[in-house]
Amino acid sequence: MSYFTKLKTETKNLHWTEKAGLLGLALMLVPIPVNSGVSMFFMVLWIATIVLKNSLLKRWSFFGWHQDKNFHGSTDSLLMVAPMACYWLVYLLSMLWTENKVEGWDDIARLMLFMIIPLVFACTDFREVKKIHLRSILWLYVLLMPVLYVVFTGVDYYKTCWGTDKSLSWYLSEGIFNYLHHSYVAVFLLTGLVFLYTELDGMFAKEKQESSLLLIGIYTCLLLSFLFIVNSRAGTVCLLLLLLLCWLHQAFVRKRTRLALILLVLLPVLVTTVYFAQPKEYRRITTSIEQSLTGERTDARIILFERSWSVFKDHMILGVGTGDRMDELDPLYKDKYGVPYGTLNSHNQYMDTSLSTGIIGLTVLLLMLFVPMRYARKNKNFFFFSTILLFAVAIIFESMLERQMGVVYWTVLLILAGTSKKVAPNPQPS
Repeated sequence: MSYFTKLKTETKNLHWTEKAGLLGLALMLVPIPVNSGVSMFFMVLWIATIVLKNSLLKRWSFFGWHQDKNFHGSTDSLLMVAPMACYWLVYLLSMLWTENKVEGWDDIARLMLFMIIPLVFACTDFREVKKIHLRSILWLYVLLMPVLYVVFTGVDYYKTCWGTDKSLSWYLSEGIFNYLHHSYVAVFLLTGLVFLYTELDGMFAKEKQESSLLLIGIYTCLLLSFLFIVNSRAGTVCLLLLLLLCWLHQAFVRKRTRLALILLVLLPVLVTTVYFAQPKEYRRITTSIEQSLTGERTDARIILFERSWSVFKDHMILGVGTGDRMDELDPLYKDKYGVPYGTLNSHNQYMDTSLSTGIIGLTVLLLMLFVPMRYARKNKNFFFFSTILLFAVAIIFESMLERQMGVVYWTVLLILAGTSKKVAPNPQPS
């Protein structure tokens, strides 16, 4: 049975609300690199289809109790997304000691999805979502990523170079994607690379993934090319980590010695490639490591972190409040360093969360990351385990939950991870 025939077979008997929900999952994921607002719009429609599905098919549930008495589902996925709600509640609680209420409520509104999605998981099940549906959604994401970037690269190049004396080399090194944040773009590209690896791994495991080796190779090269172009330090570090994860997976899980050796050889090749393809980012990484060891402090990320730490150590338990974080940071930074960085945050999500909500908020953030990782490991899902781990590393370099794009990405990732385990109906004996 071909891939598309199997997909059609698994989908044709679904209720129209279930089909609409699957379409919503795809439409939420694909626009994230371009416009998170569009993804949020489709997320609202997805929630509406769930309400209709629950009403028409009697799918309402709450913490394992199902309106459908013949269905016995698992609460694992609900427990996985529960820390999201706790994260939002901690931010809401910090409003009690926040003086800048306007900024505080803005943060609360930005994180609202972290409260809504756990409620969605508490009130329904996702028995209709099969593995082939998630594969199709992720393949759609991977196939469209290079297309989107080629189109936007062409448009950006045209706008930048038309009527000016800017060269192509300047454009590639300085002007590309100046309207997209490079750290976010890198995470989106890494998501596609992890999925392509899992498809390749499935082919070697003879799981009948029915993917083309040539197609995987072409799209891997395209995504790697874009990753090098965007010049992201977080992306470079995470790419090296991804290769290490793939080697560990092949060497100790799959026990494929030959393929593990190939991946081990590729590691120094990748470092060499980064050295020549991203000399600026390579120097930034080595400089950061050197300054961390020698005590010299000129790297911007280190300065930002020190500025944040000087505030955090005086407010460790509860933080300064979600709305007062930048009000506390800016005067201190200007007085101490005399450099007008403006309203830059610490560029470290762990530190920004700690500043706003103290150790309590940091603990919840760690739970929000590592509970889904444990869930993915329990289900032997390399894709979600690696993607969540890479995100956890990436937010060391960027406060990705301080922008709507990062919030939507994490929410959609957790939605896909929470629906990835098929729970088959288990009728009670008559």
